[in-house]
Amino acid sequence: LGSGADFVPFQDHLGVPSLSIEFIGANGYGFGTYHSNYDSRAYVEQVADPGFEQGVAMVRVLGTLALRMSNADILPFRFADYAERLKQGVAALGGPVHEARIAVDINGWLARVKEISGAATQLELAIDRRLQTGGAGDLAALNDRLARLEQKLADDDGAPQSKWYRHVFYGWNIYSLYDGQLFPGLADALRLGDAERVKHESARVTRAFDRMRAELTAALSDVK
Repeated sequence: LGSGADFVPFQDHLGVPSLSIEFIGANGYGFGTYHSNYDSRAYVEQVADPGFEQGVAMVRVLGTLALRMSNADILPFRFADYAERLKQGVAALGGPVHEARIAVDINGWLARVKEISGAATQLELAIDRRLQTGGAGDLAALNDRLARLEQKLADDDGAPQSKWYRHVFYGWNIYSLYDGQLFPGLADALRLGDAERVKHESARVTRAFDRMRAELTAALSDVK
């Protein structure tokens, strides 16, 4: 997910897990009609989706997803994939850091992400075992922690001009309409070559990594 769309208040401000599912044509939104006078019911009926077949398919996808989430004994969140994306994002910082000529502890972050990946893998294995054995016990604490873990990755310590975007790991990109940006505060500080702000944003990233690892470790205890 990126920025500039309806989910931004949930994802970037509140840290609520969000997902975008849509059918997009080869030429983008609505084949050029998006937000124009031609973006009409007649266009959908005659060109974009005769018989509303795509609409029906999307309802089925969303309905299946809603049922899967609401009926799950344990929320199907898998943070090992998240850790892999963070690893890629940290590695990609090499270019901007080199260009800005400002020191950033990339190796230290990669070590932290490795720990996060290990904790996430252990958690997923434990959850799978718990689901297979059907062990008794209250799963409310675990589900609550999984649902709210994303909120732990947001804080109120951003720069004044972008403080509303609270999520440390992903969010806004002021140079793009819809594309997102990993580590948005840090990325902006590197673009500006602001060494003091880079130091501040780096500390935010480090603390967020530590909070994520702590929450995954606590979730593992909840499973047991």
